[in-house]
Amino acid sequence: MKDKDASRAWQIVGEVYDRCRHQAEVSPAWLATQVLVEIGATRAENEIEYLLAHLQARQIARDFCRKRIEDDETAERDDLFPGTLQHRYPRKPDVKGEEPVYVLRDLMTDEDVAYNVARLRDEADSKLMHADALEAWGKDRKRAA
Repeated sequence: MKDKDASRAWQIVGEVYDRCRHQAEVSPAWLATQVLVEIGATRAENEIEYLLAHLQARQIARDFCRKRIEDDETAERDDLFPGTLQHRYPRKPDVKGEEPVYVLRDLMTDEDVAYNVARLRDEADSKLMHADALEAWGKDRKRAA
């Protein structure tokens, strides 16, 4: 994909996200479908190309759901940890492996908060284990030299 095309893809997903950013819940899969409708892509044309495009659009949409900062000057002033908290987090899924639905942070339930805290801590633990393993490998490599 050319940089110009990739940039345009992000722009289209952003435009669709912007139209629904005030909704309490947003599903990346729904956003991806809306993007494909907007660009006129249909399953009838080529099923595999449609599915691949949907997967890519969904990945971009997830990024918007996680990282998109609203153009609201009060957001950072009112935020206890500016720049660290997202505006949306995944809702605790009812079924493991279910496609995530992102909810506005202020509308999260206690269960959603606990789910995301556990998820983030698991990710952090995995990264620390990886860092420790790489560090040990680096030390062993020096000793062997």
